[in-house]
Parts: sequence; structure tokens; C-alpha cells
Amino acid sequence: MQSDVPLNRGLIAGIACVCLALALAMMLFSTDHANDMWQAAFMKVGVVMGALWLAIPPGAAGLELGKAPLWKVVVGVLILALLIRVRVPIKLLLPIVLIAAVAIRILRPKPKPRPPREPGVG
Repeated sequence: MQSDVPLNRGLIAGIACVCLALALAMMLFSTDHANDMWQAAFMKVGVVMGALWLAIPPGAAGLELGKAPLWKVVVGVLILALLIRVRVPIKLLLPIVLIAAVAIRILRPKPKPRPPREPGVG
């Protein structure tokens, strides 16, 4: 099934960050348990949108999520299984993941510019 709707990586990342920030704010500053449902919803939507953002390659013309390399899928499942097995508290895991994501985003080297292609070649 081919979709005609283009995906905007920036919008997906923004939604993920806003949802995770709201969940973190509710976790840290909420004193009553009436907001637990909303906190869980924001957390789940933020995690799913973050995973979608990571799955979409930059500059991709179309969405090809089913073509992920097998080793990436296996590593992701093993990390998820390890986190569930160890039972890392979410109040510890969420700040670590957010700090790591920001650090990776800031410290990632910029791609080298490619020389322009000559007309008629390739």
C-alpha cells in the first residue's frame, strides 16, 4: 500500500519531544494520582513517535520501515528485553534516555558535502 502523504521528520520529532517532556513534567511535579492516565498516555505516544522518528531515514522519499537490517532489529529487541528484565525504574530511565538523545543529536558529526555530479554521468 503506497501512501501519498509525506512524512515530516521534524514534526514527528517535535511531537515526540513535547509528549515526553509533558510526561516528565507530570511525573516530577504532579502530587495527585489523577494525572497518571495522562502521564502514561504521553509517555507511550512520545516513545512510539520517537521510535518512528528514528526509523525514518533523513531525506527519505518514502517510508520503508519494513526494510530495516536484521541486526538492528535484533539489537533493539535485546535492549528492550534487557531493560524489562532488569526492571529499570522509569524515573531513572527517562532522564538518561533524554540526555543521551540530546547528546547524540548535538555531538553527531555533520555529513561531509558531496561534490556535485557531472551532467550525463550515471
